Amino acid sequence: AARAPDGSHKWTAADAANEVSAAYQFALAVNNGFATCPKGGTATQYLGRLASFGSPSTADVPYQPSCAYFSQIDLNKAYPNATRLRIGSFATFRVDSPGALNRIQEYLANQQAVAFSGPVYQGYGNLSGPTLTDGYFYAGNTPYKGGHGQLLVGYDNTLGAPNLAKGMLLVQNSFGTQWPSAESKAPRGMLYWSYETFLKTQQLA
Repeated sequence: AARAPDGSHKWTAADAANEVSAAYQFALAVNNGFATCPKGGTATQYLGRLASFGSPSTADVPYQPSCAYFSQIDLNKAYPNATRLRIGSFATFRVDSPGALNRIQEYLANQQAVAFSGPVYQGYGNLSGPTLTDGYFYAGNTPYKGGHGQLLVGYDNTLGAPNLAKGMLLVQNSFGTQWPSAESKAPRGMLYWSYETFLKTQQLA
């Protein structure tokens, strides 16, 4: 959203004034009964709200990881610039639906990031990240309880560890550029997930 169709920057996405307020969105979802604190909620309610109304920015309503803080956010306050952070539209599909991988690859080839959510593996949130094989993330089909949203930002059909299946999706996480500290073939803050791992474990894109 921070880039023009030619790839040039329209604004700096790292500035708080240009970021959707996650705190406001979550507080609103809790207030409306679509989420609970600290457990969370489902992804589509936020997308619908962003398409219809936009959002105050993180500069307007900063984030603090505290249920008490969320409950004190003034949800009746007007934010005249909220429509600047609207999204045009969104589509959802299940990761296990027929043709999902091809559809994802088409979006990525068109330079569209694809958000996804699903269960996470135990230890995934540690600074070291999950266990990697030759710098790539291969795993079984039994993830840890709980859910997490991330972004798909690229793919490569030729990448993979020796003697293992080729084909990787480039996943951008929200844990910062120090994650994972384990040796990864992906840029900082990202991981290469094997196609099989992604398709067997994740749920909604």
